[in-house]
Amino acid sequence: MANGVRPLSLRHTRQEIATRNAFPSLTWRCVQHLITWTSEVAVLGDDDNWHRNGAGFWVNTNFGFGLLNAHNMVKLARRFKQVPDKSICHLEHPTSDSKFDFTTSSRAHIFFQSNGCSGTDNEINYLEHVQVIISLSYPYRGAVGILLESPSGTKTVLMETRPRDNSSVGLTAWTLTSVHQWGEPADGRWTVKVGAKVVEGQVGEGGHLAEFKWVSRLRSIGLGHIAIMTLMMRT
Repeated sequence: MANGVRPLSLRHTRQEIATRNAFPSLTWRCVQHLITWTSEVAVLGDDDNWHRNGAGFWVNTNFGFGLLNAHNMVKLARRFKQVPDKSICHLEHPTSDSKFDFTTSSRAHIFFQSNGCSGTDNEINYLEHVQVIISLSYPYRGAVGILLESPSGTKTVLMETRPRDNSSVGLTAWTLTSVHQWGEPADGRWTVKVGAKVVEGQVGEGGHLAEFKWVSRLRSIGLGHIAIMTLMMRT
């Protein structure tokens, strides 16, 4: 979380472990909340990828929520109340009668209308993690890019194009995770955009999006076809 969806550095991992050792009642989710509230942005402010999400948190594809500050984490942990149990909300896209195609010149747009499982035991009030589970076919997998947009307008690149990924097997139930929507409400229309770029030497122009599932964790705080899409929200 200190650098987007990539693993924490050894130094950051030690800071997190030290915080949990000092306050053993903290859960891994508590520590993530401490990170989002105490990370420093100003020291990394020269990067152009910073943007403020719908809940007011600064997020960055390269640096997540910013530079970890162990002193501030421990200071806040002393008065931090444990977060409530997580909730999981699933939304399935009705793809049985729909066809979603994408090419190098046109994207597939998949929409989820969410109420955050309102009125159920899995009701979500504030997002933590969002996951998209997707299966698709495309003759050159590295050409595929996937973008997520939340109801609050936060845009996140879930998958960048990868020139060296020349696999022709596509994606099979790949899980793509984002925390850039942290603290946002779940209600509203979510949009997933799937497209492809022209790659030199690419064979074939079309892909088929066979399965698409969306998973979001919230705090209760060429040519493609999409056959199944599910949105899952968790606290």
